[in-house]
Amino acid sequence: MALNWRHHATGDLRPCRYCRRPAFMRDEVGRPCHKVCAEQHEHDHDDQGVTLAPVIPLPTPTAAPRRRRIA
Repeated sequence: MALNWRHHATGDLRPCRYCRRPAFMRDEVGRPCHKVCAEQHEHDHDDQGVTLAPVIPLPTPTAAPRRRRIA
């Protein structure tokens, strides 16, 4: 799972709400936040039922068939 950041905003550098390092991105409410920090927070608090942004399912990678080596 990953957070949907299609409608994110950007702004001046401000401290990230999680790690306090400078961040350009804003969450859906306009608070400075890194995408990685928000996803880690979402993962850590997944059992509480609190979401910061809509969660979208990621496609599951499929293994490509192996080719046989010809000697």
